[in-house]
Parts: sequence; C-alpha cells; structure tokens
Amino acid sequence: MTNSYEKDIAPHEQPAGSGSGSNTNTGHESPNPGALAQILKTLTDNQDMLLRELVAGRAEQAAREEERAAREEERAAREEERAARLEAQATAREEAQIAREAERAARQDAQAARQAEQTAAILRI
Repeated sequence: MTNSYEKDIAPHEQPAGSGSGSNTNTGHESPNPGALAQILKTLTDNQDMLLRELVAGRAEQAAREEERAAREEERAAREEERAARLEAQATAREEAQIAREAERAARQDAQAARQAEQTAAILRI
C-alpha cells in the first residue's frame, strides 16, 4: 500500500525500499562480491602507494640529513684548516718578533762593545 506522497513520485525517483510492488529492498542489500573485491584492491593499492611515498619521503629525509652532515663536516674541516693557518701565522709572527728582538740585542751588544773599546782607548791615552 502506498501513501499519496509516494503516488506523486515517479517510480525512478522513489527512494529505495519505498512504494508498492515486488521491491522488498530494506536498504540492506547483499553486497556484490566483485565490488567488494574492487574496493579492497583499491584500498590495498592506496595503502601500498602511501607506504611507498612514506618510505621515499624517509629516504629523501635521510639523504638530506646525510648532505647536511657532510656540509657540517666540510665546514668543520675548513674551520680546522683556518685555525691551523692562524696558529701558524701567529707562530711565524712570534718567531719573527723573537728574531727582531735578537737582532736588536745583538746591535745593542755591538754598540756597547764599541763604546767599551772607545772608552778603553781613551783611558790608554
């Protein structure tokens, strides 16, 4: 038996399970095994794709971290080289300063020796 509302709706517009006739659909149709298999395959394919993307993303991240570590090692090596150069320059400056001081002391000693000779010569006269 149909109500007046259902009579006004065309058969192709009637909701499932409504109306009269042999249609006894209650909204709980038995699933189509082929459709379920396709849905399962699609879900599995999507999961596989997401897992591949995740693995690829992690591999890319690891590669970026390795590159960053390599750059950091290169930077540290440059810093060590720079520190060694600065130390060598400082050592060379210190050695040059010591050499200049030694030359100055030698000139002062030579001058003192000449003055001593002059004084001795004056005293002999």
